[in-house]
Amino acid sequence: TLLREAGDLDAAIDSILAAAASMAHMGALIVARTYIDRARRWLDDEGVAGDSPLRGRVLYGDAFFRFSALEYDECLEVLSPAQEIFQGAGDRLFVGRCRILEAGLYFFQDRFAETERIAAELLDDLSQDDHELRFLAVHKLVQLAGQRDDFESVCRLAKECRREARIMGVAWRERMAEVTLAEGEIALGQIDRAEARLRKTVADCEREGDMFVLNEALDIAIWLDFLRKRHGAIRARLEVRLAAAVRARDRWRETFFRILEALLAAEVGDDAVASEAATAMVTAFEGAVHDEPFSRWALERTAARLEERGLADAGGLVRGLYEARRRTVRAAFGLDTD
Repeated sequence: TLLREAGDLDAAIDSILAAAASMAHMGALIVARTYIDRARRWLDDEGVAGDSPLRGRVLYGDAFFRFSALEYDECLEVLSPAQEIFQGAGDRLFVGRCRILEAGLYFFQDRFAETERIAAELLDDLSQDDHELRFLAVHKLVQLAGQRDDFESVCRLAKECRREARIMGVAWRERMAEVTLAEGEIALGQIDRAEARLRKTVADCEREGDMFVLNEALDIAIWLDFLRKRHGAIRARLEVRLAAAVRARDRWRETFFRILEALLAAEVGDDAVASEAATAMVTAFEGAVHDEPFSRWALERTAARLEERGLADAGGLVRGLYEARRRTVRAAFGLDTD
């Protein structure tokens, strides 16, 4: 607001869109929405032309918000005109950002071939100096490798992301790559290495005030807590994170924490609590799929724990959800679903 009052509309728009993106990243969707709406009002008040790059940046910010809110059809509706504006202006960076967001959109719609095509096209077209777009494109390949359970590739590609972030000098992206690398290491059974990596990343985030990556690191560290049977630490973390996701209407993260809540209940809760948590998790998952290496492991482990306890109904419900999701993923990759 101060930048706008000072007459620097460009800087004001960049500042409020950065704030909106930060809020969307962290799942604070209600706050992010208010920032996007405010930016649009500023452009309207100033009579900014419809094909202005400023309009394009606000449309892109709106598209990213809608992507974060799982509003995929609406995301594409505002992303397409944004990309047209940037193409007309010859803005290669924002055209690339739009294509990456489109690839992410397809990824979460299980359109993996389209995600891979866009990432590969970008990497073919980009120079070695296009570090931000290379980082983003390689990150899409990390996600695809994770869906294939190819964790050797997850770790290799996460190191590529880390290298690009380091060259850019963007510390939060480098820290995020470390979290992704740690997740791959856990999936490979490299527990001590992953724990040391996450411990350092958490310390770096706390020192730099990086709340977004801090939360991502602490969330992945819950996987280690399950493996180490630190159930008290898990319960304390989940109570805070699940409540925050529900309050922010962040359905994707709510599903993640419902999965972990169900696993915790399956491991240490009584029968009624375990069955209730499993039902709540399935309801959340059906509304917003969360399928990443940790949540996938937790989903399968929840089914196994419930079955071991003789909770056939709850175990069958979770097992059915897990197997249906794996069939969907295999079909999306064109693999045999039997």
